[in-house]
Amino acid sequence: MNKREVVWLIVRLIGLYLSYLGIVALFSLVSAIWTIASMPTAPKSSETEANRIMPEQPAGSPGITQPASTPRTPARPQDPASDAAKRAAFMEILWYVFLTLLQGGIGIYFLFWGGILFNLLNREDKPGEVREREPESILLNLSD
Repeated sequence: MNKREVVWLIVRLIGLYLSYLGIVALFSLVSAIWTIASMPTAPKSSETEANRIMPEQPAGSPGITQPASTPRTPARPQDPASDAAKRAAFMEILWYVFLTLLQGGIGIYFLFWGGILFNLLNREDKPGEVREREPESILLNLSD
């Protein structure tokens, strides 16, 4: 095998590895979505002030007035631990979306094209060495 074939193989193997990492990140993304979907909602208490039902009093009872009917809205207690867990799960989903797109995209690029990395690895000159350019001549020297 010559250098060109070895570099081609290295670029393809890097692409295969990054594609594999993208697939693993995809499975982790599905797991993170499942985690946030299965989180319990805020606990519902049947004995909160808004849900308490007052017994009806007879209209003609002396000394008892009927309370004014107001629309009742159920009070939803805020649980800071639950909110923090949901926020962390959402950030985890965003992280796995980023990893899936980045690793999968770069891996597919290296598998099918990979020209940038191939040219970088396949160059012949040393990084610190400056190659002298041959002067370009626009005149034909036909005197020889």
